[in-house]
Amino acid sequence: MKRITPLLISLAVGLATSCVTTKKHKELQDQYTMLQSNHAENSNAQRENELLQNDVLRLEGERKNQQVALEEATVLAQSLQANYAELSTRYNSLLERNKMLLESSSSEIRGLSERLAQQEDELFKRQRALDNYQKNLESRETDFDAWKAKVNDLQKALYEKEARVNELQRKINLALSNLSAADLTVTPRDGRLYVALSQNLLFQSGSDYIGAAGQDALKQLASILRTNPEMEITVEGHTDNVGSSDTNWRLSTSRANSVVRILTDNGVTPSRITAAGRAFYVPLAPNDTETNRSKNRRVEIILTPKLDELYNIIR
Repeated sequence: MKRITPLLISLAVGLATSCVTTKKHKELQDQYTMLQSNHAENSNAQRENELLQNDVLRLEGERKNQQVALEEATVLAQSLQANYAELSTRYNSLLERNKMLLESSSSEIRGLSERLAQQEDELFKRQRALDNYQKNLESRETDFDAWKAKVNDLQKALYEKEARVNELQRKINLALSNLSAADLTVTPRDGRLYVALSQNLLFQSGSDYIGAAGQDALKQLASILRTNPEMEITVEGHTDNVGSSDTNWRLSTSRANSVVRILTDNGVTPSRITAAGRAFYVPLAPNDTETNRSKNRRVEIILTPKLDELYNIIR
Protein backbone atom coordinates (compact mmCIF):
# COMPACT_ATOMS: atom_id res chain seq x y z
CA MET A 1 0.00 0.00 0.00
CA LYS A 2 2.97 2.30 0.61
CA ARG A 3 4.13 1.69 -3.01
CA ILE A 4 0.73 2.55 -4.53
CA THR A 5 -0.03 5.79 -2.62
CA PRO A 6 2.75 8.01 -4.21
CA LEU A 7 1.58 6.98 -7.64
CA LEU A 8 -1.96 7.97 -6.92
CA ILE A 9 -0.82 11.23 -5.51
CA SER A 10 1.29 11.99 -8.58
CA LEU A 11 -1.58 11.20 -10.87
CA ALA A 12 -3.88 13.43 -8.93
CA VAL A 13 -1.35 16.24 -8.98
CA GLY A 14 -0.84 15.82 -12.70
CA LEU A 15 -4.55 16.04 -13.32
CA ALA A 16 -4.83 19.09 -11.22
CA THR A 17 -1.83 20.97 -12.75
CA SER A 18 -1.92 20.15 -16.46
CA CYS A 19 -4.34 20.20 -19.22
CA VAL A 20 -5.02 16.82 -20.83
CA THR A 21 -7.28 15.65 -23.55
CA THR A 22 -10.57 13.99 -22.84
CA LYS A 23 -9.30 10.65 -24.11
CA LYS A 24 -6.21 10.92 -22.00
CA HIS A 25 -8.27 11.90 -19.05
CA LYS A 26 -10.49 8.93 -19.53
CA GLU A 27 -7.52 6.58 -19.72
CA LEU A 28 -6.12 8.02 -16.57
CA GLN A 29 -9.47 7.74 -14.89
CA ASP A 30 -9.81 4.06 -15.86
CA GLN A 31 -6.30 3.41 -14.69
CA TYR A 32 -7.09 5.06 -11.37
CA THR A 33 -10.23 2.98 -10.92
CA MET A 34 -8.32 -0.22 -11.71
CA LEU A 35 -5.63 0.71 -9.21
CA GLN A 36 -8.24 1.33 -6.51
CA SER A 37 -9.80 -2.07 -7.25
CA ASN A 38 -6.42 -3.80 -7.09
CA HIS A 39 -5.68 -1.95 -3.87
CA ALA A 40 -8.93 -3.24 -2.33
CA GLU A 41 -8.24 -6.77 -3.50
CA ASN A 42 -4.73 -6.61 -2.07
CA SER A 43 -6.12 -5.43 1.28
CA ASN A 44 -8.63 -8.31 1.39
CA ALA A 45 -5.95 -10.77 0.42
CA GLN A 46 -3.69 -9.41 3.12
CA ARG A 47 -6.41 -9.85 5.76
CA GLU A 48 -7.14 -13.38 4.58
CA ASN A 49 -3.45 -14.10 4.67
CA GLU A 50 -3.25 -12.90 8.26
CA LEU A 51 -6.24 -15.11 9.20
CA LEU A 52 -4.63 -18.06 7.47
CA GLN A 53 -1.39 -17.38 9.33
CA ASN A 54 -3.29 -17.43 12.63
CA ASP A 55 -5.00 -20.70 11.68
CA VAL A 56 -1.66 -22.18 10.75
CA LEU A 57 -0.20 -21.17 14.12
CA ARG A 58 -3.23 -22.59 16.00
CA LEU A 59 -3.11 -25.85 14.04
CA GLU A 60 0.62 -26.11 14.60
CA GLY A 61 0.03 -25.79 18.36
CA GLU A 62 -2.67 -28.45 18.25
CA ARG A 63 -0.35 -30.68 16.20
CA LYS A 64 2.39 -30.33 18.81
CA ASN A 65 -0.12 -31.16 21.59
CA GLN A 66 -1.34 -34.19 19.66
CA GLN A 67 2.26 -35.25 19.12
CA VAL A 68 2.95 -35.06 22.87
CA ALA A 69 -0.25 -37.02 23.65
CA LEU A 70 0.70 -39.60 21.03
CA GLU A 71 4.14 -40.01 22.53
CA GLU A 72 2.64 -40.44 26.02
CA ALA A 73 0.08 -42.95 24.70
CA THR A 74 2.88 -44.83 22.98
CA VAL A 75 4.84 -45.05 26.24
CA LEU A 76 1.70 -46.22 28.08
CA ALA A 77 0.94 -48.78 25.39
CA GLN A 78 4.48 -50.11 25.60
CA SER A 79 4.16 -50.38 29.42
CA LEU A 80 0.80 -52.14 29.12
CA GLN A 81 2.20 -54.46 26.50
CA ALA A 82 5.05 -55.35 28.84
CA ASN A 83 2.62 -55.92 31.76
CA TYR A 84 0.41 -58.03 29.54
CA ALA A 85 3.35 -60.14 28.48
CA GLU A 86 4.35 -60.64 32.13
CA LEU A 87 0.80 -61.52 33.20
CA SER A 88 0.43 -63.87 30.27
CA THR A 89 3.61 -65.65 31.28
CA ARG A 90 2.44 -65.93 34.91
CA TYR A 91 -1.02 -67.14 33.82
CA ASN A 92 0.50 -69.84 31.62
CA SER A 93 2.74 -70.88 34.52
CA LEU A 94 -0.18 -71.06 36.95
CA LEU A 95 -2.26 -72.92 34.39
CA GLU A 96 0.47 -75.47 33.98
CA ARG A 97 0.89 -75.87 37.75
CA ASN A 98 -2.86 -76.26 38.17
CA LYS A 99 -2.91 -78.92 35.49
CA MET A 100 -0.09 -80.76 37.24
CA LEU A 101 -1.88 -80.52 40.62
CA LEU A 102 -5.11 -81.81 39.14
CA GLU A 103 -3.32 -84.73 37.52
CA SER A 104 -1.35 -85.56 40.66
CA SER A 105 -4.39 -85.34 42.99
CA SER A 106 -6.93 -87.21 40.87
CA SER A 107 -6.65 -90.33 43.06
CA GLU A 108 -7.05 -88.20 46.19
CA ILE A 109 -10.10 -86.55 44.66
CA ARG A 110 -11.60 -89.97 43.95
CA GLY A 111 -10.93 -90.98 47.54
CA LEU A 112 -12.54 -87.81 48.81
CA SER A 113 -15.52 -88.38 46.54
CA GLU A 114 -15.95 -91.90 47.88
CA ARG A 115 -15.71 -90.69 51.47
CA LEU A 116 -18.14 -87.90 50.70
CA ALA A 117 -20.58 -90.42 49.24
CA GLN A 118 -20.22 -92.59 52.37
CA GLN A 119 -20.78 -89.60 54.63
CA GLU A 120 -23.83 -88.56 52.63
CA ASP A 121 -25.22 -92.09 52.97
CA GLU A 122 -24.51 -92.05 56.69
CA LEU A 123 -26.12 -88.63 56.96
CA PHE A 124 -29.19 -89.91 55.16
CA LYS A 125 -29.42 -92.85 57.56
CA ARG A 126 -29.04 -90.55 60.55
CA GLN A 127 -31.65 -88.18 59.15
CA ARG A 128 -34.04 -91.09 58.72
CA ALA A 129 -33.32 -92.24 62.27
CA LEU A 130 -33.82 -88.67 63.47
CA ASP A 131 -37.17 -88.50 61.68
CA ASN A 132 -38.24 -91.75 63.32
CA TYR A 133 -37.05 -90.49 66.68
CA GLN A 134 -38.97 -87.26 66.14
CA LYS A 135 -42.12 -89.23 65.37
CA ASN A 136 -41.59 -91.38 68.46
CA LEU A 137 -40.94 -88.26 70.51
CA GLU A 138 -44.15 -86.66 69.27
CA SER A 139 -46.01 -89.86 70.07
CA ARG A 140 -44.44 -89.97 73.52
CA GLU A 141 -45.31 -86.33 74.06
CA THR A 142 -48.92 -87.19 73.25
CA ASP A 143 -48.75 -90.14 75.64
CA PHE A 144 -47.06 -87.93 78.22
CA ASP A 145 -49.85 -85.38 77.96
CA ALA A 146 -52.38 -88.17 78.42
CA TRP A 147 -50.47 -89.56 81.40
CA LYS A 148 -50.09 -86.06 82.82
CA ALA A 149 -53.85 -85.64 82.65
CA LYS A 150 -54.24 -89.03 84.36
CA VAL A 151 -51.74 -88.04 87.04
CA ASN A 152 -53.63 -84.82 87.64
CA ASP A 153 -56.88 -86.79 87.91
CA LEU A 154 -55.17 -89.31 90.19
CA GLN A 155 -53.77 -86.57 92.43
CA LYS A 156 -57.19 -85.00 92.59
CA ALA A 157 -58.79 -88.34 93.48
CA LEU A 158 -56.12 -89.03 96.12
CA TYR A 159 -56.64 -85.58 97.58
CA GLU A 160 -60.38 -86.18 97.72
CA LYS A 161 -59.86 -89.58 99.39
CA GLU A 162 -57.43 -88.07 101.87
CA ALA A 163 -60.01 -85.39 102.62
CA ARG A 164 -62.64 -88.12 103.16
CA VAL A 165 -60.33 -90.03 105.50
CA ASN A 166 -59.62 -86.88 107.49
CA GLU A 167 -63.33 -86.10 107.67
CA LEU A 168 -64.08 -89.67 108.77
CA GLN A 169 -61.41 -89.40 111.48
CA ARG A 170 -63.01 -86.20 112.71
CA LYS A 171 -66.47 -87.81 112.82
CA ILE A 172 -65.23 -90.91 114.69
CA ASN A 173 -63.34 -88.83 117.25
CA LEU A 174 -66.42 -86.68 117.71
CA ALA A 175 -68.82 -89.65 118.02
CA LEU A 176 -66.55 -91.51 120.47
CA SER A 177 -65.24 -88.50 122.33
CA ASN A 178 -66.40 -90.03 125.64
CA LEU A 179 -63.70 -92.74 125.36
CA SER A 180 -60.25 -92.29 126.85
CA ALA A 181 -57.05 -92.24 124.81
CA ALA A 182 -56.14 -95.61 126.33
CA ASP A 183 -59.33 -97.20 124.97
CA LEU A 184 -59.49 -95.48 121.55
CA THR A 185 -56.92 -94.23 119.05
CA VAL A 186 -57.77 -93.08 115.51
CA THR A 187 -54.66 -92.80 113.32
CA PRO A 188 -54.39 -92.06 109.58
CA ARG A 189 -51.50 -93.95 107.98
CA ASP A 190 -50.64 -94.73 104.33
CA GLY A 191 -54.01 -93.55 103.06
CA ARG A 192 -55.91 -95.66 105.60
CA LEU A 193 -57.59 -94.94 108.90
CA TYR A 194 -56.72 -97.20 111.86
CA VAL A 195 -59.34 -97.28 114.65
CA ALA A 196 -57.88 -99.20 117.63
CA LEU A 197 -60.19 -100.30 120.49
CA SER A 198 -58.56 -101.71 123.62
CA GLN A 199 -59.41 -105.06 125.23
CA ASN A 200 -60.42 -103.23 128.40
CA LEU A 201 -63.22 -101.52 126.45
CA LEU A 202 -64.45 -104.59 124.56
CA PHE A 203 -63.67 -107.87 126.36
CA GLN A 204 -62.98 -109.58 129.63
CA SER A 205 -59.62 -111.34 129.84
CA GLY A 206 -59.58 -114.49 127.70
CA SER A 207 -63.13 -113.85 126.41
CA ASP A 208 -64.57 -112.90 123.00
CA TYR A 209 -67.81 -111.53 124.46
CA ILE A 210 -68.24 -107.76 124.04
CA GLY A 211 -69.60 -105.89 127.05
CA ALA A 212 -72.16 -103.10 127.06
CA ALA A 213 -69.62 -100.24 126.84
CA GLY A 214 -67.92 -101.88 123.91
CA GLN A 215 -71.22 -102.57 122.12
CA ASP A 216 -72.26 -98.93 122.51
CA ALA A 217 -68.96 -97.76 121.04
CA LEU A 218 -69.29 -100.21 118.09
CA LYS A 219 -72.89 -99.15 117.40
CA GLN A 220 -71.84 -95.51 117.20
CA LEU A 221 -68.99 -96.50 114.90
CA ALA A 222 -71.41 -98.54 112.74
CA SER A 223 -73.67 -95.50 112.27
CA ILE A 224 -70.71 -93.59 110.85
CA LEU A 225 -69.56 -96.48 108.61
CA ARG A 226 -73.03 -96.83 107.11
CA THR A 227 -72.79 -93.26 105.77
CA ASN A 228 -69.36 -93.89 104.23
CA PRO A 229 -69.95 -96.84 101.89
CA GLU A 230 -66.80 -96.06 99.89
CA MET A 231 -64.67 -97.44 102.76
CA GLU A 232 -63.54 -101.05 102.85
CA ILE A 233 -63.37 -102.44 106.43
CA THR A 234 -60.85 -104.88 107.86
CA VAL A 235 -61.28 -106.02 111.49
CA GLU A 236 -58.10 -107.44 113.04
CA GLY A 237 -57.87 -109.07 116.47
CA HIS A 238 -54.55 -108.79 118.38
CA THR A 239 -53.34 -110.39 121.64
CA ASP A 240 -50.30 -110.31 123.87
CA ASN A 241 -47.86 -113.23 124.01
CA VAL A 242 -49.27 -114.81 127.18
CA GLY A 243 -50.43 -118.35 126.44
CA SER A 244 -49.86 -120.61 123.47
CA SER A 245 -49.82 -119.55 119.85
CA ASP A 246 -52.91 -121.65 119.02
CA THR A 247 -54.88 -120.14 121.89
CA ASN A 248 -54.00 -116.61 120.85
CA TRP A 249 -54.80 -117.34 117.17
CA ARG A 250 -58.27 -118.58 118.10
CA LEU A 251 -58.88 -115.77 120.57
CA SER A 252 -57.80 -112.99 118.18
CA THR A 253 -59.93 -114.45 115.37
CA SER A 254 -63.03 -114.95 117.50
CA ARG A 255 -62.74 -111.41 118.89
CA ALA A 256 -62.53 -110.00 115.34
CA ASN A 257 -65.63 -112.01 114.38
CA SER A 258 -67.50 -110.66 117.44
CA VAL A 259 -66.78 -107.08 116.36
CA VAL A 260 -67.88 -107.88 112.79
CA ARG A 261 -71.14 -109.36 114.11
CA ILE A 262 -72.08 -106.18 115.96
CA LEU A 263 -71.17 -103.97 113.00
CA THR A 264 -73.24 -106.00 110.54
CA ASP A 265 -76.13 -106.26 113.06
CA ASN A 266 -76.14 -102.47 113.05
CA GLY A 267 -76.44 -101.99 109.29
CA VAL A 268 -72.89 -102.25 107.93
CA THR A 269 -72.89 -104.26 104.67
CA PRO A 270 -71.12 -107.61 105.30
CA SER A 271 -69.47 -107.61 101.85
CA ARG A 272 -67.44 -104.59 102.92
CA ILE A 273 -65.88 -106.35 105.90
CA THR A 274 -62.95 -108.73 106.27
CA ALA A 275 -62.19 -110.37 109.64
CA ALA A 276 -58.68 -111.50 110.58
CA GLY A 277 -56.89 -112.82 113.65
CA ARG A 278 -53.26 -111.71 114.07
CA ALA A 279 -52.51 -113.30 117.49
CA PHE A 280 -49.42 -111.68 119.03
CA TYR A 281 -47.44 -111.33 115.79
CA VAL A 282 -48.15 -107.62 115.12
CA PRO A 283 -47.49 -105.97 118.49
CA LEU A 284 -47.55 -102.22 119.09
CA ALA A 285 -44.94 -102.52 121.83
CA PRO A 286 -42.62 -105.23 123.18
CA ASN A 287 -44.46 -107.72 125.39
CA ASP A 288 -42.05 -107.11 128.27
CA THR A 289 -44.29 -105.22 130.74
CA GLU A 290 -47.95 -105.31 131.67
CA THR A 291 -48.37 -101.78 130.33
CA ASN A 292 -46.99 -102.77 126.93
CA ARG A 293 -48.97 -106.02 126.86
CA SER A 294 -52.16 -104.07 127.51
CA LYS A 295 -51.38 -101.94 124.44
CA ASN A 296 -51.05 -105.06 122.30
CA ARG A 297 -54.41 -106.51 123.44
CA ARG A 298 -56.67 -104.67 121.02
CA VAL A 299 -58.97 -104.81 118.01
CA GLU A 300 -58.05 -102.65 115.03
CA ILE A 301 -60.70 -101.60 112.54
CA ILE A 302 -58.84 -100.56 109.39
CA LEU A 303 -60.80 -98.33 107.01
CA THR A 304 -59.48 -98.27 103.44
CA PRO A 305 -60.90 -96.11 100.65
CA LYS A 306 -62.05 -98.14 97.65
CA LEU A 307 -59.50 -97.94 94.87
CA ASP A 308 -61.85 -98.63 91.94
CA GLU A 309 -61.83 -94.99 90.90
CA LEU A 310 -58.03 -94.87 91.09
CA TYR A 311 -57.69 -98.06 89.04
CA ASN A 312 -60.00 -96.65 86.38
CA ILE A 313 -57.86 -93.50 86.20
CA ILE A 314 -54.67 -95.56 85.88
CA ARG A 315 -56.12 -97.76 83.15
